[in-house]
Amino acid sequence: MPIDACKLCLQTNDLRDSHLLPAAVWRLLNEAGHKLHHPIIMTEKLALTSSKQIHDYVLCGDCEQRLNRNGEDYTISQMRGARGFPLLERLRVAQWIAQHGSVRVYSGSAIGVDTDKLAYFALSVVWRAGAHQWRNIYSDKRTYSIQLGAFLEPMRQFLLGTGPFPANVSVNVQAASDDHSQKSAYTPALAAGTPCPIYGFLTCGIHFAVAMGDPLPPGYLETCCYNSAANVLFEKNLHGQSTRAFDRLYATTRVTGQLRTR
Repeated sequence: MPIDACKLCLQTNDLRDSHLLPAAVWRLLNEAGHKLHHPIIMTEKLALTSSKQIHDYVLCGDCEQRLNRNGEDYTISQMRGARGFPLLERLRVAQWIAQHGSVRVYSGSAIGVDTDKLAYFALSVVWRAGAHQWRNIYSDKRTYSIQLGAFLEPMRQFLLGTGPFPANVSVNVQAASDDHSQKSAYTPALAAGTPCPIYGFLTCGIHFAVAMGDPLPPGYLETCCYNSAANVLFEKNLHGQSTRAFDRLYATTRVTGQLRTR
């Protein structure tokens, strides 16, 4: 383990091999008995089956445990896996508080979902994506990172426990009702055509959208699982949204390995 400054606590220490998306997400995707044996990875240049993950030495052991304890372990327990999809199953037996077309809105606090930990997890992933230049193993670009600007430091302080939830930030959480999104994952990406920067990512049926604005556009805080009065969560069929993202990649990607025969 290299000795360097941890990106979260800023203390010099032994650094652990940290993952951008938790390693457990890949285990959930890698279903037992799947013909391809590994998850399908698709980028703008390449499509293949692989269990390789984006990782690097970024955090010390104490901070790894802090992220696990405050959000990651709980959120992973709510994702879709071989034994079901706990978050969606909880929503399905609860009464929604609003419905907009096919989208149902639930009060997380009323039905016993720990929305604070979901929000913490969402910010931890987005912060990790912005705090480090990750080695990009699936693209021609050598590194992967996102731009968080002035929001990077307030996120770090919140995750460390030395600051409040960042001002002008909203975390929207959606449980996907479609099978395609429940069996997919992708790293934080900037949404197009939005009135403020929104980074979205998907992990085994749970879609997170972290919006940042100074100030946030009207209505955004009302959809935040952390700051809204009812700690709202959403149930939505994300098939169209997910497939559009993959279709854009498929238009330019080169299929390799086992996928060429499928």
